[in-house]
Amino acid sequence: MQVDHTTVTFAYALEIHTDKQGNPRRHEEDVDGDGDTDLVFHFRIGDTDLDCSSNVGMLTGSTFGGQVFAGADDMRLVEVGPRPNYEPWLS
Repeated sequence: MQVDHTTVTFAYALEIHTDKQGNPRRHEEDVDGDGDTDLVFHFRIGDTDLDCSSNVGMLTGSTFGGQVFAGADDMRLVEVGPRPNYEPWLS
């Protein structure tokens, strides 16, 4: 909870949920049900520098106290085609 959410980027992308001034909104939630509050971020893949050949994603930012951090992990992007038309009678 010490992370300054306004400094966090994922593969150079910024948080997409913002306030009326365009500043990132803080999103705290117990996502994994362990009783601890988690800091949650949302990024658009198109805003990143990632493509289907990317195999590592990096998250960077700093704490409210100015401590810079970076974390990376292996990943695999999968290209998804257009969404199928599940209502053919609307075609």
